[in-house]
Formats: sequence, structure tokens, C-alpha cells
Amino acid sequence: MYPYLQIGQRAVSSYQACLMLAFAVCAYLLFHAPLPARQRPLRINVTVLIPVLLCSLTGTKFLSVAVEGGRIGEAFLFWRGGYYHHGGLLGGIAGYAVYLWAKGNGIRDGLDWVAPFAPLGESIARIGCFLGGCCWGAESQALTAVVYPAQSHAWTHHVITGRLHPSATHSLPVHPAPLYAALVMLSLFIGLRLLQQRAGFSGEVSLHYLLWHSLARIGLEHFRDDMTRLATGYTLTQTLAAAIAVAAAAVLLRQYARNATYSPLRPTGAQPQEDTG
Repeated sequence: MYPYLQIGQRAVSSYQACLMLAFAVCAYLLFHAPLPARQRPLRINVTVLIPVLLCSLTGTKFLSVAVEGGRIGEAFLFWRGGYYHHGGLLGGIAGYAVYLWAKGNGIRDGLDWVAPFAPLGESIARIGCFLGGCCWGAESQALTAVVYPAQSHAWTHHVITGRLHPSATHSLPVHPAPLYAALVMLSLFIGLRLLQQRAGFSGEVSLHYLLWHSLARIGLEHFRDDMTRLATGYTLTQTLAAAIAVAAAAVLLRQYARNATYSPLRPTGAQPQEDTG
């Protein structure tokens, strides 16, 4: 476990370093990777990164404060721990949608452009979770199980819940839940990039992202031991994900019913254009 990375004379949080790396990698690919043609070129430049990053960080911190308690002002302390993915997802989408509207872009086309890179970014960020020791998994005897050192989050949780003696040098074996999530999200990125090449209508890629990402989160939560369960037996994340999955599936089914026969809406070969102004 490496909760901090030494960069020169300064120690940087592994999670925050991976979070910034994820943002940088996805931003680079957005503007350099080959992308499918568009009916109407997107007027987008690098300034889009500012509202997306700020709104995403604000959303993830606000949801963290709302769920775990705390003062509203703490939601703006981005450098502190405590991040909730769905808050960041909704905040980032809101900031991006406002930018698209202000630039005169089609919101659905704009969301389809960026959707595949969201799980790629999450995949990279989950490596930071594993290095930092957060989002630890449930007890397991599987070959993939790992142990965390004394004083780690998992070790502390096992001691507090009476499953481990305080003299233990490491935690009980647990699922490497962040690594599972990293692999699943990487697979989702690949699948959505393939879907981009043959999408039949605007919004299809982003709706599939919401659907499959939500279903993945529902399944992945079963491997975690750091989340508080609601009275229903499910976590808040699973509950939110289930609502999003149902909504996305309903819209997809309605659209597929309207478009029983598919054909590409746009000619191939053109690239999204950047706004130079």
C-alpha cells in the first residue's frame, strides 16, 4: 500500500495523483483520438476542461458531505479525502451540458463524444484507491485476495468490528475491490469506443454508458466492505445506480422501438472540429 507518492520534497496523495492523471489522459485522448463523424461539428476546445473539472469535484464533495455529514464549506476543500463517484458524475455532466449549450452544441452528441472516456478515467482513479487503501473489499479466501498493513483502513475496520486482534500485523484477506473496478471500467471503455463507431442515434453511447456503468457498480459493491448498508440491504451507491439503470434502459428501449432498422446517421471519415475561438 502506497497512500502517498514522493514527488521531489513533497508527498502527494496516491489517489489524488491518479485522479489528476486520469483527467489528463482522458482530456488528451478526447482531443487526439480518432472519433466518429458528427452531423454537426462540435464547437469544443480545451476550455471545456475547466467547468467539467470544477463541477465534478464540487459534486463529488457535496455528496460526500451530504452522506457522511459535515459542514457545507468542507465541500470546497477538494484536496481532502472523501469522494462520492455519483456526485462527481452528475456534477461533471451538469457542467459539461451547460458548456455545450453555451457553445451551441447538440448536448446528446456532446455527451456521446465524451462518454467512453468516463470509465477510462474511473479505471485509472481506482488504481489510486488501491494504492491508498480505501474502498477495501470484503473478506475473501480467493486467489486474488490481498492483505493490507497495520493501521490501514481495512485493518482498522477489522479491529473495530472485532474480527482482528490489535496486535495483528496486517488485515484479514480481502477482495482487491478497486482492481476489480479498474478492470471492469477498462472493459466498458473498450465496449463504448466500439459502439461509437456504429451508434444509430444521438445519445445512444451516453445512455449505454449510464446503463452498463450502473449495472457494473451494483455488482461491484457486493465485493466491498467499506460501504454502509441501508435498511434495504443495499448501499446508497447501488440504490442510485439502480435508478439510473432503469431510466437509461427505458429511454434506450423506447428509442430502439422507434428505430427498428438501423443505419448510420452520419457519413464516416469526418472528425469533430475544435473551436478555435
